[in-house]
Amino acid sequence: MNRTKITGALWPELSYSYDSADLKFGDSLAAAVELPDPVLCFDAVVVGAGDGTDAPVGLYADAIVFNAPITSDNYAVTTEPADLNVTLTPATISWESNTLALTYGQDGGWTDADHLNAVTTTTLGDPPALITGNMVYTYKDGGGAVVAGGQPNAGAITVTATFTPTNAAAALFGPASMDVTFQVDKAVLSVTAKDATRVYGNEVPVYGDGDYTVEGWIGLDGLG
Repeated sequence: MNRTKITGALWPELSYSYDSADLKFGDSLAAAVELPDPVLCFDAVVVGAGDGTDAPVGLYADAIVFNAPITSDNYAVTTEPADLNVTLTPATISWESNTLALTYGQDGGWTDADHLNAVTTTTLGDPPALITGNMVYTYKDGGGAVVAGGQPNAGAITVTATFTPTNAAAALFGPASMDVTFQVDKAVLSVTAKDATRVYGNEVPVYGDGDYTVEGWIGLDGLG
């Protein structure tokens, strides 16, 4: 079976799969077939030394094989090799902005440094220091639609911080992402009716457009 490991991790546990429908008369695989354990084999050399922590990134096609004959009295067994994929260890991110609240139209909005302050916690070197890289933010509203920019509507908005290592760290660590959901509260809108008078006994005046004032609109928002 295909296996994946990250850089710095031990070799993965190897296993195999088979189609039980091919077994006849209630036979079990263990009883019907002498099956050796699968092994790692790179360039026709069985990997026996090393724990895999220094294995370079790459896709090693057909690297998982049976390194001994498979025998059976009643079955002609065919095997297929499997692949080993070694990927970069993801960097790590720390972000505590989910404790902060926002208000629709708030000055500085949801893009200020108080909220978009995710940092990587991955270190490298001796003494260890934080690796360098680029942090990019993308935004989605409660329905999953990407917010291209500007002011998000009131409600839940999910911000994804994606960190991509640069320089020497890029050869050792892969990108990492983390989601934080902000709750954007509704802004306060004040509607005040204008004062009016009527003579006792006359009809109550009818209010219409212009007979009230509205304060608190955000940006180009308005009635309609």
